[in-house]
Amino acid sequence: MLLIGGASGLYRISFPIFATICVICAGVAISSYGEMNFNTFGVLIQIAGIGCEAVRLALSELLLSPSGRKMDPLTALYHFAPVCMAFCALAAPIVEGPNVFFDSLATWGALTLLWNCIVAFFLNLAAVVLIRHTSSLTLTVCGVPKAMLTIIVSIHFWGEDIQLVQLAGFLMASAGVIHYSQLDIRKRKIAEVGTEEVGGV
Repeated sequence: MLLIGGASGLYRISFPIFATICVICAGVAISSYGEMNFNTFGVLIQIAGIGCEAVRLALSELLLSPSGRKMDPLTALYHFAPVCMAFCALAAPIVEGPNVFFDSLATWGALTLLWNCIVAFFLNLAAVVLIRHTSSLTLTVCGVPKAMLTIIVSIHFWGEDIQLVQLAGFLMASAGVIHYSQLDIRKRKIAEVGTEEVGGV
C-alpha cells in the first residue's frame, strides 16, 4: 500500500514510515513462515489479493481526497461498490462452482444472507470514512491487529496451535503498528499547528 500510494502521488514516503511498514511486513512474514501448515501457493494468492486491495484503496482515496473528486463516503461507496460486486459475481461461480448462489440460499437462508449484506455495507462505509479522515495506508495497517485478533480467537475457541516463531512475528508486527500510530498522531498534530498558524496570519 505504501508503494502504491507513493506511486499514485497520494503521499510522500518518509523514511520513518517506510522503516515502520517494513517492520510490520517482516513481522507478518515471520508469522506466516511459522505457520505449521504453510502453503506456498496460498501465500502467493494472498500476496496477489493484497496487491489488488492496495490498488483499490489507493483509487478510493483518490476519489475522497481534496486533490481528487472530493466525494463524500456514501457517494464513493455508491460508485465503486457495484463494480466490486460485478467482479465478485463473475469470480464466485468459477471458484465456488456454478450453483454458488443457489447453494448459499439453500444452506443459510435469505434472511441470514440479507443480514450479512447489511453488515458488509456498514463495514465498507466505515472503511471509506476511515480513508477519508486518515489514509488508505492507515486502513491497511489497521488490518494487522484484526488478523492477530482473529488468530487469538481461533486459539482460544478452536484450540489452534501457535509456534514461538509466530508469536515473535505477532509481537514484531504489533510493535510496528503502535509505532506507526504514534508517527501518524505526531504528523497530524504538526499539520494542525501549521493550519492554525496560517489561519492566525
